[in-house]
Amino acid sequence: MVNVGIYANEIWHRLVIIEQIEGDEKERKELGLNWRRLKGTELANDANGEKANLAHLEDKLHKLLRQIVMAMEGEGNKNDISPTTEERRAIKEHLYLHKLAFLRAEGAVQLAEPIETALMAIFKLEGPNPSEIGQMAKRFEKILKGYIKMKEQRKIDGELFLEYKSDREKAEKETEVTKMAEHWQEVNFSKDQKNEGMGKSELVKKGLISTETSDQNLQNVVSRMEELITKWSPFAQFVVSQSFGGRFDSFCLFPSVFSIENVIGKHFCNLNGKENREKCGDESLYCILCRDLRVTAMQKSWRDRVSSVPMLRLTFMGLQMALPLIIIPTIARLPPTGPTQISNVLRILTIKTAQVIRADHIFDEGVYWNDQEWHESEKNRMLEKQNKATGADEKAEIVMKIELLNRNSAMLSHERAMALEQRGKVKEWTGAIRIIADLGIWKRIVEILTDETLQEENIEENDSENSVGKFRVVLIYLEQWAKNKHIYSDQLGLFNRKMLLVLLAKIF
Repeated sequence: MVNVGIYANEIWHRLVIIEQIEGDEKERKELGLNWRRLKGTELANDANGEKANLAHLEDKLHKLLRQIVMAMEGEGNKNDISPTTEERRAIKEHLYLHKLAFLRAEGAVQLAEPIETALMAIFKLEGPNPSEIGQMAKRFEKILKGYIKMKEQRKIDGELFLEYKSDREKAEKETEVTKMAEHWQEVNFSKDQKNEGMGKSELVKKGLISTETSDQNLQNVVSRMEELITKWSPFAQFVVSQSFGGRFDSFCLFPSVFSIENVIGKHFCNLNGKENREKCGDESLYCILCRDLRVTAMQKSWRDRVSSVPMLRLTFMGLQMALPLIIIPTIARLPPTGPTQISNVLRILTIKTAQVIRADHIFDEGVYWNDQEWHESEKNRMLEKQNKATGADEKAEIVMKIELLNRNSAMLSHERAMALEQRGKVKEWTGAIRIIADLGIWKRIVEILTDETLQEENIEENDSENSVGKFRVVLIYLEQWAKNKHIYSDQLGLFNRKMLLVLLAKIF
């Protein structure tokens, strides 16, 4: 009887949603009619019936739920497919765990006994073994944690939403759209493997989703590049921030003892043959990469319109990559790039940037040019006076005044050069903050998804089967959707990867 109730509850909530969303009117009426017919005849007549009648009713409810789910997913009517025992059991387990977790999160149910005991009582007719009950209990705890987080986030969202509503809207009684799907869950009866495969194959063909081969190639590239950089200097760190679909974002961190000349070098190389490469005596990272024959193209960039951070653009082992070069001030030795260390590095960069910005207020560009104009005018006046002077003492005095003017002008020019240099550092550090912050965002999201201390090497393993792998695939679909709708850009008001990362992490 409880099985009948769990099906009926899910069907009723889904039909309420179907009435509020756009769809096939004929199909919507048919579903409502089937539910009323089933409720009017079977529920009334068989509620107190025998076990066989309840099993028959449960089977009909299962088929109706399948029909509703397929209609909501836009997959057409597949109600003619007979449900298997495994399917019925999986769907019931899914519904029980989610509804029990939802009620527990809302405080409507208090469990005086261990969850394993409650699950054993619910599924006793299914004959589960203790290991299956243990696995169900773990899934229940995970689902419960998700509902608790959702409840907390709904409270925050509700308070924030009120800030954007007018007094008139606040006074109006309206249905909260955010709570439409609170009482029903995603139910997967049977995956359309053909359509799913076609969708993924298209993404693989476009290079947006990685394959086992591309993952292996990517790992080889990362490992070889890390070996080269570490061999050049054990104090440098090659960091891969994000890896998506056979491509990755990376950068290189250096402590404060490095200068950009040490890293990017002073010479240019056209990569013209092995002999020419080996002639260069510079021991910069640029030259180390230049001598490696796996590098088929390379270009150094101090700064450009896109990025204010110096970088190397190169093709290594057939893979094009951009390698920003970031020197962290005041740090003599870099810590490992974990989430905590990333926060410390960002704090150092932001503090140094803020200090330079505050100091820059002392120097005024307009005052400088006014002073230069006055110095030039005063110098010309002194020179004219010197030409007219007749006495030696008078001429010597004028020469001393001209030298003083020149020293003052040189001092102001030096201050301006220092200010411009500091402004360049601010631009560079600001760009570095953005790059490292992107890494921090991604690593924090991975921590949330895996619900454990970040271990990047474990995350890459079985990537397509864990939460991170699914997250990446969904993100790629979202990016393609935004691009197709012409709303994907770094411009204000449009979506970019960072924004989609945060939005997706909130609901994933």
